[in-house]
Amino acid sequence: MREPRFKRMKEAVRLALTHRWLTLSFLVCSVGYGFSKAAIFWLIKNFLDKALNSTARGHYGALYSAAAFLFGIWLVCAAFEYGKKVLQQQLMRAIEYDTLMRILRHMLRLSVRFFDRSSHGDLLQTSRTDIVAMRDMVNAYCTILSAILTTASFMLVALRLSPYLTFWGMIVLPIVAWPIISLGRRIRQISERRRTVGYKIFDLLVQVFRGIRLIKVYRAEEGEIESCDKLSTAYYRELLRAANARALAAMILETLAGVGMVLVVILGGFQLMRHEIVWTSLLAILMVLVQIKEPLKEAINSQTTLKELLPSLDRIERLLRTESDVREDPNPVPLTAPLSSLTFDHVGFAYDARPVFRDVSLEVRAGETLGIAGPSGSGKTTFINMIPRFCDPTEGRILLNGIDLKQLRLTDLIDHMSIVTQDAFMFNGSIYENILYGRPGATREEVMAAAQAANVHEEILQLQLGYDTVVGVGGANISGGQKQRVNIARALLKNAPILILDEATSSLDSVAEVKVQQAIEKLMRGRTCFIISHRLSALRNADRILVIHNGRMEALAPHLELLKLSPTYRQLWETQSRMEHTTEESPGTPEPPETDADERDPAEFLL
Repeated sequence: MREPRFKRMKEAVRLALTHRWLTLSFLVCSVGYGFSKAAIFWLIKNFLDKALNSTARGHYGALYSAAAFLFGIWLVCAAFEYGKKVLQQQLMRAIEYDTLMRILRHMLRLSVRFFDRSSHGDLLQTSRTDIVAMRDMVNAYCTILSAILTTASFMLVALRLSPYLTFWGMIVLPIVAWPIISLGRRIRQISERRRTVGYKIFDLLVQVFRGIRLIKVYRAEEGEIESCDKLSTAYYRELLRAANARALAAMILETLAGVGMVLVVILGGFQLMRHEIVWTSLLAILMVLVQIKEPLKEAINSQTTLKELLPSLDRIERLLRTESDVREDPNPVPLTAPLSSLTFDHVGFAYDARPVFRDVSLEVRAGETLGIAGPSGSGKTTFINMIPRFCDPTEGRILLNGIDLKQLRLTDLIDHMSIVTQDAFMFNGSIYENILYGRPGATREEVMAAAQAANVHEEILQLQLGYDTVVGVGGANISGGQKQRVNIARALLKNAPILILDEATSSLDSVAEVKVQQAIEKLMRGRTCFIISHRLSALRNADRILVIHNGRMEALAPHLELLKLSPTYRQLWETQSRMEHTTEESPGTPEPPETDADERDPAEFLL
């Protein structure tokens, strides 16, 4: 355990040094507070001595001076305490902000595959709860440091008054160490269990919100409530165990501090009867020993808090240690020439040593449209995800203008790509801001021109706020067809030479599909296009179609040739043709409605 503890201390020092002036100011105020508060007890002893002498002699000037000086030190102590608390809060918030931005920057540098493999609930917990834990860690360390300085100041005053009584008053404190350390280990174990259950509760809530329709249809409410009740009971049981452990630590300290006080009272009483100490000194020592218990309690509470926070700190550390599986070359090659070709050279991909496809070789010329077809799970989306380097091939290489994608500057590569997917993602901003995302420097006229080209301009103007209409979380305030055309407008505005379409019309009804397809045709003009569509009719006009089946490239040819060359493609085409023919003969079968603005994902409100 020493190495992790040393690493955490080292990390705390590193964080403190990033805000050295705040840290230094906090230390000055903590030292000032500790010594001024300890000085108060020394001055009380002097005040009582002067009060006795002044009363006996009838002179009150020295008494008034001692009282005024005592009050002045009290004000200084209050000022240092104020500064210490304010600076501690500033340091906590600064480090919390730095940690949030550090995690956000790190996650955005990771590959898309990392987010596909990770639990989004887990990442949200780290981005929220665990960052708050980092702030609490700073608070705990600051409290411990301040408590140590204050305790040391009290000890100096107590030793100055009577080394003998101070020794016997403090001798019991080392005994506290063993049970506190033991309780600290127990609190950490409880905290780990509690957080594990907490994450399960979070995942269950996400599942409930996303699957609320199924839960209602299958009348599974009671089962979900029972599952949540079990997890919540386990969670609060662990909370109570942690609270009991903290209370036990405080009780042990109080008990041993009481033993120390009793020893000082007995031994001090003997010294007082033998005239070896004056009663004002004994009173001051007792006051110091009573007060010294408070910073020790704060230190112990903060230490147990640190134990509870360790799982969160470990999670942050693991996340920040995660490396992207897509890395830029240390000396990247800039992409300056116009696109001429994109070559796949014996490309293969495997998930955790499980091959998806292998040995795919082909060349796509500038301006060519390549369709990708194959059964579900054949790796079509993975294939196109390698083009913008959302993931890299595990074998072979992909060349752009004869240069390996891994050697190119990532920003240059991404600047050559536009993507429209089945999930028409929208940011929670205005329609104008969502389109502008494609090229932030564009003018409003260029944004509106892109919307016109995407066949959505007129519908935007019919909205109450027009382009300033806020789309809501996930685009909940506009229809599915409008969302997809806004995404196409965004791609049009970017004007990239390579276009990737991944099931861009699969979730739309026939009316919306026609509008979106018209917008897509405008978007495809003059671009190198890669298209995935479960409706093979959308691929028939592609220059060539790549068929992937059983982990290999089965065929590469235009539509009519594939019907002869590829059994897989022919089977898919015939199956879809029969289904479409059956649908035409059943006019009473309603079309699936276009996604309505009110049919939003409940989990989006949680996220």
